Amino acid sequence: MNTRERWLVSALLVLATVAAYLPALGGAFIWDDDSHVTDNLALRSLDGLRTIWLQPGLVPSAERPGVFTPTQYYPLLQTAFWIEYQLWGPRPFGYHLVSVLLHALVALLVWAVLRRLRVPGAPLAAFAFALHPVHVESVAWITEHKNLLAGAFTLGAALCYFRFSPPEEDGPREGARGPYTAALLLYVAAMFSKTVAVTLPAALAVVLWWKRGRLRAADLRALGAMSAAGALLAAMTVAIEKFVAGAGGAEWHLSFAQRILIAGRALCFYAGKLLWPAGQAFVYPQWKVDASQPAQWLFPLGFLAAAFLCWTQRGRWGRGPLAALLLFAGTLLPALGFVDFYTMRFSYVADHYQYLGSVSLLALFAAILAVATAGRIGPALRTAGAAALVLTLGALTWNRAHVFRSNEALWRDTLAKNPECWFALNNLALEVKSTGRVDEAVALLREAVRVRPGYHAGRYNLALALEARGQLEEAARELQVVLGQDQELYADLYYQMGLLRARQGRWDEAIAAHRRSVLMYPERPENRSALAAALANAGHPAEALQTYRDVVARAPHLTDAHYNIGLLLAAQGRTEEARRSLQRALALAEEQGNAPLADWVRGRIAQLPPR
Repeated sequence: MNTRERWLVSALLVLATVAAYLPALGGAFIWDDDSHVTDNLALRSLDGLRTIWLQPGLVPSAERPGVFTPTQYYPLLQTAFWIEYQLWGPRPFGYHLVSVLLHALVALLVWAVLRRLRVPGAPLAAFAFALHPVHVESVAWITEHKNLLAGAFTLGAALCYFRFSPPEEDGPREGARGPYTAALLLYVAAMFSKTVAVTLPAALAVVLWWKRGRLRAADLRALGAMSAAGALLAAMTVAIEKFVAGAGGAEWHLSFAQRILIAGRALCFYAGKLLWPAGQAFVYPQWKVDASQPAQWLFPLGFLAAAFLCWTQRGRWGRGPLAALLLFAGTLLPALGFVDFYTMRFSYVADHYQYLGSVSLLALFAAILAVATAGRIGPALRTAGAAALVLTLGALTWNRAHVFRSNEALWRDTLAKNPECWFALNNLALEVKSTGRVDEAVALLREAVRVRPGYHAGRYNLALALEARGQLEEAARELQVVLGQDQELYADLYYQMGLLRARQGRWDEAIAAHRRSVLMYPERPENRSALAAALANAGHPAEALQTYRDVVARAPHLTDAHYNIGLLLAAQGRTEEARRSLQRALALAEEQGNAPLADWVRGRIAQLPPR
């Protein structure tokens, strides 16, 4: 293929990718995009870059001042989000456009790597990668920028390493330090985007064995140095996942045999989705792992049998098929259940886990088709068949991308394929409740806690939905259940219980609950404001006034706090102090463009005795 033809294929690859993902460009932020982008205070200032790089594992929240959302230490990912936030703020289109273009770049790099390795059918493999619907989750979900960035840096690192140690030669080139340094830096960049890239040195070793039949000591030393850098960052990821994100507890207490069963079934699951991408779901049903069931051992044994067959037939087939299986399993290794990660609590598999892992199997499928049809089918027919396959994959991707247009669409699609997904039931309930469909939300949340009685977040949200429907005592009972089981995990419980008791006029209970909420979230001004309001209504004006003063000391922009201080001072006959507080409230209301509140405060000032 000459240079002009390569440019033409590259252009077609990018255009086909953009066309297939056009529905994703109109999508909204979904699921945890808020903690990564819209609610991430670190993206809003230059000082946020310091937080991104120097405060691993935590993201400052806009919704909860002083509270940090757990996340992984992916500083390049967060830096990319920081740059994008400066460009288009909290509008999703720009982020989606970057995702689509990044995916197109990764597809081009896939083609470049396969072309460099002289894999038959490399263009078909690249198009299949670009348009396969299993990758929609990685492209249409903004949070998965990390997959795309890690993929681009990983493949770039591989290309640089092949310049340092060409696969067709017997070992590294003398003095080729520049390409190796570039490979190492790109590898670290991939790890700073998503640490699943840790497997790259092992993948490079497999590729060199495939091409040469052996590994030289110089390659082992070079790849060992890369692995050492990767292991350090991977260990940090494991620690954050366990101790910050919360991947620990009974749900992760699995024996080694159970983890083997999970890995074997997951490998077969992912390979099956590549061959037949039907029934895709955002959250797949979590199967029961039972080492005493012989049928469950068929999955890992089947994969091992396939690898053994490739080994025994390497004289006829070459080392390529075995290398492809090893690359597939090795690249997926971080997501196969041997290392605990948070999402194992609701599913052992997800489409986005096999983003890079899919490359080797897709390349193997394309190579088999290319070799099997060479000399047997004319070029025109081969091109037509490849085009039909590519168009089919593109149509499936186009259709799947529509699912990611909104949270409600995503969770409804998930429940259509996984009806007992308690996680999706809860999230859909939050969506419908936000649009005023409280009765539907209550029904969904009742189903969520029926499916998983120990699901505390679902029961907490059920309490809020019942409160919104006016069922205050039932809501209090649901909150009380969670308070007795999970006080630390949901510190908001005391705040909500205080609000609920206040609505019932049970002021002593409201005050007690709000005092606990202030202890748990001392920096959240709304907790102190709620406590102050309860104190005022319970007949403790002096303590209420002091509590409101604590609020404005921490959050001087809160109009309501200044207004309530003014009312308390006026009730005590301290007219001039009251006037100053109310005038401050008026100025804030006007600054914030809240005309109704400004008129209300202005009227209250007019009621004060004249100077």
